[in-house]
Amino acid sequence: MVYGYNYPIAYLKPQVEEVLKPFGPMLSGDHQKMKKKAIQLLDESEDFITAVGGIRMLEAFNARDEILSLEGEQFAVGDKVANTLSSASGAALVLATVGEDVSTWADAHMLDEPLSTYIIRSIAAQSLVNTIQLLINEVVPLVEMENIQMSPFFQPGYCGWVVEDQERLLQFFPPNYSGISVGKSFQLNPPYSSIGVAGLGKKAPRRIDICETCPAGLCLSRVSY
Repeated sequence: MVYGYNYPIAYLKPQVEEVLKPFGPMLSGDHQKMKKKAIQLLDESEDFITAVGGIRMLEAFNARDEILSLEGEQFAVGDKVANTLSSASGAALVLATVGEDVSTWADAHMLDEPLSTYIIRSIAAQSLVNTIQLLINEVVPLVEMENIQMSPFFQPGYCGWVVEDQERLLQFFPPNYSGISVGKSFQLNPPYSSIGVAGLGKKAPRRIDICETCPAGLCLSRVSY
């Protein structure tokens, strides 16, 4: 069974500083100008972001020896993911997108106002992170078990898990669920979409040390912290 969700933009709209954080040194001297532009685009984003997603609970779950097994399907995820999830007794597959319109909106500014394009892309990326967080918060109430814990969220393309497995994970959901499909290079369409897994159980780890030193910037595995 797949549990479907959709969220109004008010639930997930990023803060201005979250949107500007990826720009780092670019902010020096132009911070107020970029902040003003980000505020304007955040207001406009309400017309372009549509946050939807789904959760599928999996009881047939096992992780060990660099292999993740979901309902009998095996995934070579590497030691970081498998070791972290090895103490979990179940799993939740989480699928999310902020829609296709936001990408069209961003691309429309590229020729005449590229800065707006980059800010819109940051808004979309952070909105996706916030959507995943909202979906993760929905998982625990679905589990009929006391003192349940949930691991960080892992997705193909990070921590040694090959991005090609996004297509295989999508097969656990109905075709074109929430308008999400796999395109070239096994990337998800619409662009600001994600699919991954979180481990569940009384002994599932809530935190993993490898994230403290990982160089990945905007990583969805951190959203459950």
